[in-house]
Amino acid sequence: MTTAYTGATSTMLTVLTEPTPFFNAGGPWRNLNRALPGRARAWLTRAWRRPVGGHAAVTRSLLDGLRSLAAPHNYNPPLASRIAAHCVVLSNAEALRQAIQLKRSGRIRRLLAGPNLFTLPTEMDGLLTSPEVDVCLVPSAWVKELYLSMAPALAGRIEVWAAGVDTSVWSAPARPTEDRRQPSVLLYAKSAMSESELAALSAGLSRQGARVTRLDYGRYDAAQFRQALASADLCVFVSASESQGIALQEAWSCNKPTWVFDPRSWTDPHGQHHPASSAPYLTPDCGHTFSDAPALEMLLDNWKNGSLQYRPRAWVEQHMTDTISATRLLHILFNQKGRL
Repeated sequence: MTTAYTGATSTMLTVLTEPTPFFNAGGPWRNLNRALPGRARAWLTRAWRRPVGGHAAVTRSLLDGLRSLAAPHNYNPPLASRIAAHCVVLSNAEALRQAIQLKRSGRIRRLLAGPNLFTLPTEMDGLLTSPEVDVCLVPSAWVKELYLSMAPALAGRIEVWAAGVDTSVWSAPARPTEDRRQPSVLLYAKSAMSESELAALSAGLSRQGARVTRLDYGRYDAAQFRQALASADLCVFVSASESQGIALQEAWSCNKPTWVFDPRSWTDPHGQHHPASSAPYLTPDCGHTFSDAPALEMLLDNWKNGSLQYRPRAWVEQHMTDTISATRLLHILFNQKGRL
């Protein structure tokens, strides 16, 4: 798989995660876009530094990936005149409204929207399905099928795009397992199970000789997660569903195989059930799914006797780095044929 972007690198593109503050400025800011000299506009754009918005991991991945490719771009410019003809709105409905206005006026030629705008494509009167949106981005195949079932108008203009992983940050030191009979297992608990069910999983792993450490979603920072991964031989993830599963990819980048509880269903805010996944990008290189405690114990038993072998770090390096992710998005943005 190629990781170098070979397309229209001379074309500037804009990444948005918030509305442009001087988009339709009035009062003393009226006609600011035209009044400022070119150098002043460029200075204001450089000076306009805002924290990474939207889903921080997704935005960071794209911006770092674009930089690694030397692809000219800007991020959340303060002036509408600085929004490029090719535009990606990662998040923020108001930013999308502005971009749609610019598309209608001919200022934007190609507009991509997603993957962190809405939970459902029908929100805000179906803003995401506006005809000005050339491509709706979704983070995985099951989300694509869900969106198409709810918004058939997206047919032919919806693409799967997943953020990448910073493999230099998410890289645990080599830690050969001293004894497969007593592995260290990180139990990552997000949702989908009661405390008693989680206790049953932990007890089953302990019966098989594992030393179990639990980490609860929302109660750790990135440094704590990396430290927990560095001490683990294996990870067990419990989540009702994941649109992409970035924490999983971070674990794989640290070369930690994962066993994932997967109910294969997602309940939307209206109480409707839909086919889903708790690990959309899980492959045999990275781990397996399980349905209950006995199935998890069987996986551990097979791993202990050597019949299960994994290579998650190598999979991430081949399929899900920041550079690879940004390359995919540029191919979608510039409508290039062929797949990476």
